[in-house]
Amino acid sequence: MDNSINIELSGRSRISFKRRLENMNSILNEIGISINATLLGGTVEDIKRAPAASINIVTHNRMAANRMNERFKTKIFRKSPLHNGINGIEKFYIDIASNFGLAGEAESALKREKAIALDMLNKQKVVFADYSFAMISQDWLLNPHMVRALVDDLGLNLKYFCLNTNQLRRMHVISHDTLESLEKGLIQLFSEWDFDTQIIVNPTLTEIKEVVSQICCKNVSYTLLLSFRLLFHY
Repeated sequence: MDNSINIELSGRSRISFKRRLENMNSILNEIGISINATLLGGTVEDIKRAPAASINIVTHNRMAANRMNERFKTKIFRKSPLHNGINGIEKFYIDIASNFGLAGEAESALKREKAIALDMLNKQKVVFADYSFAMISQDWLLNPHMVRALVDDLGLNLKYFCLNTNQLRRMHVISHDTLESLEKGLIQLFSEWDFDTQIIVNPTLTEIKEVVSQICCKNVSYTLLLSFRLLFHY
């Protein structure tokens, strides 16, 4: 099937699933690309027609994509951490379209969508401009570009970033050496992005109390409590 893709899209049971899929389908159709099937949370019909697609868009289940590549020669497109935020999402669609020689069509199709999104983001920036934030997270170690999207796209004045990696260590899904390397990489990225943010890795109770004290006493207005699954979402 020409110009068709399979999308690994999790969360079929979630309320947002249908809307996200409809939005993606609308943009892709305007570019000239169709969604053949959604995997791996799709229907039996999705699985049956999956081999007809030219490309699998993969977020995390590379094993299934590799098997399809071996058996059906289905190409693999891996969603990157860079595909987050307003510019990253634009890059995501253009990168997909480039596989079909439709990069120009993607740029044209996304121009209006991006303008609408930027207008909405600018309105949100006005709301957030009067506040400062502290963030407590477990999972964003693996994708600091999501944090960058909050700062750049929503204009959040992020004063504190408290990162708890203890759960990952207990799960033994990532080695200690890899975690330490990722932690150092996060600190380096924040420095390169010139974030005026204090990073606290695996904060103690005393340190958390201090952050709360700063929130109460120094106009840090909100704490974002975020614990996302270890997936990249569209």
